[in-house]
Amino acid sequence: MLWLLACTSPDAPAPLDLPVHHLTFGGDTIVGENLNLALADEDVRAAMFVDVAGLLRDADVTLLNSEGVISGGGRIADKGEARPHLYRARPAMMGVLAAAGVDVLAGANNHSGDYGPDALREHLDLARVAGLDYAGVGHDLADARTPAYRKVGDTVLAIIGADLTDTALFAARPDRPGSLALPLARAVDELAPLVAEARKHAQVVLLTPHWGDNGKTAPTEALRDAGRALIGVGFDGILGHSAHVPQGVELVDGKPIVYDAGNFLAGHSGTGDQGSAVLYDVAFTRAGVVSVRAVPIAMRAARVGSGTAADLATWQERTRALGTPVDGDAVSCDPGGVLGPEGTPDPPARPVPAAVREAPRDAIVDALPEGVTPAAVRWENGVSLVGYHLVAKDLRVPKAGQVFDLYFRAEGPVSANLMVSLEGRGNVLDREDHTPGDWMLPGDEWPPGALIHDRSLMRLLGDPTGAVRFALNLRDGRTLVKVATSDLPLERGVILGEASYVPGAPRLFELPEMK
Repeated sequence: MLWLLACTSPDAPAPLDLPVHHLTFGGDTIVGENLNLALADEDVRAAMFVDVAGLLRDADVTLLNSEGVISGGGRIADKGEARPHLYRARPAMMGVLAAAGVDVLAGANNHSGDYGPDALREHLDLARVAGLDYAGVGHDLADARTPAYRKVGDTVLAIIGADLTDTALFAARPDRPGSLALPLARAVDELAPLVAEARKHAQVVLLTPHWGDNGKTAPTEALRDAGRALIGVGFDGILGHSAHVPQGVELVDGKPIVYDAGNFLAGHSGTGDQGSAVLYDVAFTRAGVVSVRAVPIAMRAARVGSGTAADLATWQERTRALGTPVDGDAVSCDPGGVLGPEGTPDPPARPVPAAVREAPRDAIVDALPEGVTPAAVRWENGVSLVGYHLVAKDLRVPKAGQVFDLYFRAEGPVSANLMVSLEGRGNVLDREDHTPGDWMLPGDEWPPGALIHDRSLMRLLGDPTGAVRFALNLRDGRTLVKVATSDLPLERGVILGEASYVPGAPRLFELPEMK
């Protein structure tokens, strides 16, 4: 057990020797897309956290931000964006995080509703059954406003989450799962009562907000003003995320504001500023946070790698730019006096469901839905395309995409490496490969003869105008599977149709079942 002399405010009791506890805080954990491939590979899965295993396992509390949901179901939500990112990981991901030592998942962000409220409900149930808690999201608004409490030795810690990116679409309601989504301008008024309520049970109260613009290396003045005001209503520290880039630490009245930790884990390697990040060791006592130590990390494909001295130097520079003294890899804080209840009473416990309420699954269906165009395309590996539908209205530029509904059937066993490969051809040429079932149903899990539904979004990375043709291929890993027979045109793949990209069109697509 570590001990230190806690700093105190002028009106606090005499200085006390208090035990020091540790919270490990990591940033954006992007649970989706290629990360699902890693779950199927034992060696890759085992290596995900090997470089930071000690920090995760040995901490009293480990907190990560979950960008997206962990669920086997739900449907793509219409986010009203031209080409949204959509993140969903297979349920096995929750067990991987639990085994790594993760305790709390921040979930209030602009991806919590990517697959609808049912998928978020499943995510929350999976977390509780696996022994994790969550902050900033919930089965309803009251649950989303409830902190994640952790009792650590002589201290009760409360973690409150909020999405301050104004993603009202995913906001929790009294009768619907969602996030605690607030405009930045209302954050102080809305969160101040939550601090006061949490302080009835906890000596230390932290905020983990999703805030700030993507790719920015420093917080805006508006964000800094909001951070200062939030410290003013009683938070002992702020642990932020959203920009996907590590930013510095600011001290306000001795309390730390970690503006952004950057990325933590994804299925791809980051580049530039998004390739490096910081894992924080937050030391706290009953009085509050006493220090924040930065451990540089690197974003590798499905792995948290070790950072470099240059990464640490970048963090030091960004922290000093906020007026904060840095001693090597650490910032010293002034927690002030002990607040909250005397003793260490047990805090409120979030219920654990008797069973996980699974979101509706649609990767295996009974028949082609109305409006789907029948097809008769067969590949040499025995997989057939039996129907397809392009879900689109007029698509706005310069950013655009297309949603596909594809229906496959296999005569026999299918390779675990089967990939659905979609290409857009026109004045742009883009390709998107994914595991069938929108990453949810690898080929080796297909029941022979079953009708397999694959709904996915292809994001066009150029600036398309006019008509773009869409082609479908199947790949076994990187190897193209040859088409044996087809009733659809062939041109370096099976031609599914085209869409027109019109400047100023109001939406990408509309899915009535998600309204």
